[in-house]
Amino acid sequence: MIAAGILLVAFIFLKKEEDTSVPKTAVEETMTTEESIVPVPRNEDEETEEEAMKLSLRVDDLPTMKDMQDLTEEELHSTPIVVTKAGESIGLLIEDADKNPEKQEATLKLLLSCSENKDVVPAIRALCWKKTLVQMPVWNKPVPLSEYDVPLEIKLLGEKLD
Repeated sequence: MIAAGILLVAFIFLKKEEDTSVPKTAVEETMTTEESIVPVPRNEDEETEEEAMKLSLRVDDLPTMKDMQDLTEEELHSTPIVVTKAGESIGLLIEDADKNPEKQEATLKLLLSCSENKDVVPAIRALCWKKTLVQMPVWNKPVPLSEYDVPLEIKLLGEKLD
């Protein structure tokens, strides 16, 4: 994306140096012609990265099973704070997508990725799955769920969540 921007700036700079015509009026300078519009090819990976950058949460930010190994005995007998915070972050992410529809598709992709990720704590994976099922019809963003590798136990756990 940055490279495409640099190429566009270089193209514009070279075009300005080549132009030896009569100076344009202020109105003419602000007008855009089809010749001055340079299409920049988009890469799907770049689009996915851009969508992910719009979000305040990434799957890598969610607690993993490895994180749970470092908990104290006391933390093991209650809901660990990292799990609670992750649940709150997912809730805030969904609230943000409710207010900003352009973030909804990226949010669903993140939720599905979370649901599939074997490293993420099962409770969070189940929450991501549940939120995916709830938000798809609300946001009118159908996703072919059969394409995703979410284990049955995560799906069943998600169904038990309110």
